[in-house]
Parts: sequence; structure tokens; C-alpha cells
Amino acid sequence: QYSARDPWGAYWALVTLSPVLILAVYVAAFLHRRDLIFVRVLLGHIGCEALNGRLKREIQEPRPTSVLGMGYGMPSSHAQFSGFFCAFWCWHIVAHWPRRDPSLVRGVWLRRAEQGASLLLVLACTALTCYSRVHLMYHTADQVKVGVALGRGGVREMDAVDQANAQPSPSVLAVQPAR
Repeated sequence: QYSARDPWGAYWALVTLSPVLILAVYVAAFLHRRDLIFVRVLLGHIGCEALNGRLKREIQEPRPTSVLGMGYGMPSSHAQFSGFFCAFWCWHIVAHWPRRDPSLVRGVWLRRAEQGASLLLVLACTALTCYSRVHLMYHTADQVKVGVALGRGGVREMDAVDQANAQPSPSVLAVQPAR
């Protein structure tokens, strides 16, 4: 919903739906490439959404306007989605894109330009989505800030779980006495 007097209202209403569009892209990308990274990030988003629902029930902070119904606004689930999206993909782009590989047909400078453009696109998508939530009065700025912080924290937690599962536990490495 947006004010009919706002000339940019329709644009911001579309921008605020970007998490729904991103989910569709994840599904399409997985079906096309069969790359498990998209399942992993989708599961991370689902975990964040579960946390968001629980926090909204516990905090019960209203939205800035009652026009949107009876739901709670703290934390913003769209901002939390965007924070997770931004943190995950920025980390993935920086950590997993090849830095210097002589076998690349394109030059390293072109690869870095692609990396930079991808990072800017992710950051812009996140910033625009968060701004749209406040501009349309779906959330307060604080509700959006908390949502983004929780989304970023979700990536850190997911990475910690991955690191713990990737390394063998000390008990596996210990020598077992002969019986």
C-alpha cells in the first residue's frame, strides 16, 4: 500500500517486494544449475524468518501506522531478509570468486570489475528495500535497523555452524586404545 499522492509510491511498493522476487530467483537458479549454494541460502532465510516470527510475538512493537493491519513491526522481516541476503552474498562474492587464475580467458581486471559490480548491486538492492520499508511507513527506522542486524547475524551463525561441521572433532582425531 502507498499514498496515491506519492509519485514514487508505486516504485517503492515494487522495490519493497524484492525479497519475494529474490526467492523466485533462488528456486529458478537451483533448478537451472543444481547448485546447492541456493538451497543453503534459502534454508538460512527460512531460519531467519522463523526467528523473526518468534521475536515479533515476544516484542510486540506495533508498526508506525495501523493501516497495514494488526501485525507487529519489530523487527522488520523484509529488512532481516535483506540483511541476510546482503551479508551472505557479499561474503560469498569476496570469498569464493577467483582472485588470480591464469586459466581465465578474461583478464583479472575484468573479473574484479564483475566482482565490484555484483557487490554494488547487492548493496543497492538491500539499501533500496530497507529505505522503501520506512518510506512507505511499513516500519520505523529502528525496526529496519534491528532487522538488518539480525539478518547479518544469521549469516555469522550459519558460518559458525558450517565451520563446526567442517572440522573433525577432537574425539575423532584421538587415538583409540586397543582392546
